[in-house]
Amino acid sequence: MAFAEITVPPSAPMPKGYKLLRKGYPFMTALCRRKTLAAGQTLYVVRAGSKTLGVRAPRRIINEVYEEERQTRATRRAAVAARDVSTRNVFEAALRRQFPEMPAADADKVLQRTLRKHSGRVGRTGKLYLDDKVRLAVAAHVRHTHTDYDTLVRGEKSRKEARKAVYNTVREVLAKWEGGSKQAEPVATEEASARQRPRTRAASRAKSGHSFASLDDDDEMLEAAASSLEDPILISSDSEDEAMDLLVISSDEE
Repeated sequence: MAFAEITVPPSAPMPKGYKLLRKGYPFMTALCRRKTLAAGQTLYVVRAGSKTLGVRAPRRIINEVYEEERQTRATRRAAVAARDVSTRNVFEAALRRQFPEMPAADADKVLQRTLRKHSGRVGRTGKLYLDDKVRLAVAAHVRHTHTDYDTLVRGEKSRKEARKAVYNTVREVLAKWEGGSKQAEPVATEEASARQRPRTRAASRAKSGHSFASLDDDDEMLEAAASSLEDPILISSDSEDEAMDLLVISSDEE
């Protein structure tokens, strides 16, 4: 019997000898899919509308997957921890290279927040170059901790208006942390601020010359393949709960 992957609703009868592996376990789902393919069996993806609930696979295969997950758990966790340390070290090195005068306390806060897993923050994405991720993360940190941005947002200003109001202050702090003789001259308009726009990997490959319009407050995703990002001081998709700008463009890691 040839392997097939079929989408079914939750109401579809469970095939004989099959069981459900619920969504939420990326390692086991991928392993289940590979084992089902190797066995030449059919994999059923259970979806309710646009929501995936899990996969149905032969009971024997799912039992094997559970056992292999249990046996490899410690090794995989150690590998993930080692990768996390490496990711932080690389990000920190890039941060120190771009902002050598940044206080250690500020740098630590940026690293902790932007590299938090499953947060959707820019530090976790693979769609931007490292230096661009660093600048976006630092700009968001400055906006929230070194300006009255949050006070303005709690008042009568929209997030877009508040970002523009604190724009020059953020630029001044970034220039100070960059060190050297660089000075942050005031910028009156958004159009005049398009000097250092970070580019996505996809955009660089496509060599697109078009830029995003300003993000709306409820934007959840950046269409990374379309073009370059706007000025990092102005761009954000804000989180009401944590008062921290998010760029929800990352894929969750184990």
